[in-house]
Amino acid sequence: MADKITKDIIKKYSKLAVDAFMEDPLYVAISKNRFIRKIVIYNTTYTRMSIFANKGVTYYFDEEDRGLLILRHVLNDAGPADLLKAPNLPVLLLFLPYTIKLFTFQSGFNNEEVIGNDAYVISPLFVGKEYQKQGVARKLIRRAVEDVGSKYKIGLDTQNPANLPFYEKMGFEVVGHVYYEDKDINNYYLVRNP
Repeated sequence: MADKITKDIIKKYSKLAVDAFMEDPLYVAISKNRFIRKIVIYNTTYTRMSIFANKGVTYYFDEEDRGLLILRHVLNDAGPADLLKAPNLPVLLLFLPYTIKLFTFQSGFNNEEVIGNDAYVISPLFVGKEYQKQGVARKLIRRAVEDVGSKYKIGLDTQNPANLPFYEKMGFEVVGHVYYEDKDINNYYLVRNP
């Protein structure tokens, strides 16, 4: 966990997010162009981390800077007004069609409706590509579960069906699934009960 989130930390993990999410189905649906995906992933991660740094969320970092998990109360989310305060707003505006597409997709993923309003949500969780399958995500999830998992449900969503077996091994169960045919995106809702 980190007490203070600095711009350097936000930049470092935004770069790591690019590495982790480059082939994620959600971002591939945003743009087939790798350069555009890279910019959108970096800047939307940068924006979310900047916004959440002031909204009372908990950041869990791997001790070796290999991954990040953000845990927030399900009702504590970023809204359109928060985006206007984003430190990288000019870049978001430059890539506005892709930014809107991403935030439109994500706003349709309604965690509160599926898991209830008395829960915490992992959003996002990512591990750098070269560090995956080394237990980093498992450690981050365990730390979050130790903090709130005995009192509250913890939810998350994923658009990558390949992630489901991992989350199920961590005690999560699929409680909802939506397929967006026009975007060819699946969204799986998972919950870990106390």
